[in-house]
Amino acid sequence: MVFFKKRREENVEEIKNIVESRKIPDELLEKPMEEEVPMELPESTELTIPKREKPALTTEEKKPAFAPLFVKIEKYRSVLNAIADLKTTVVMIKNALELQKQIESLRDENRKLLEVAITKIDKKIVMLDSEFLRPKGYEEEFPSPIYETESLEGAVMDLKKQVESLKSELQTIT
Repeated sequence: MVFFKKRREENVEEIKNIVESRKIPDELLEKPMEEEVPMELPESTELTIPKREKPALTTEEKKPAFAPLFVKIEKYRSVLNAIADLKTTVVMIKNALELQKQIESLRDENRKLLEVAITKIDKKIVMLDSEFLRPKGYEEEFPSPIYETESLEGAVMDLKKQVESLKSELQTIT
């Protein structure tokens, strides 16, 4: 600690010399520091307060051209960590989007291949059906649909019974 005492004294002396050598502008010397206020009050009992205009707010704030000297290192590190986390998140999202694009392109290719395969299968089925199932000159007879009237009447009777039972349950509830 002894080594630094001389430097401090020298620095203090240098600063004193610089401050003393500064010249105060003439404009400041000519203006009085305080305005004189009359000691006597006016005779009227009403005092009016003069209205002052608010200074216009400037939207331009002066920003320092350099970074502040005293920044908490812990806060600085936490900001750096947050930025690094954001960067890794952005990289992960980019990779996920690229992977999704690849998956979609593969899906489209598979869909096209399936459509081509289905059309080939349909053509082969038509060809096989025309050659093997029906010989030339053979006409296929489609049987006419036969409705069994007894089964329909039985189904209608069952539905009527169910409706009646539901009506009776409804009456017991209300």
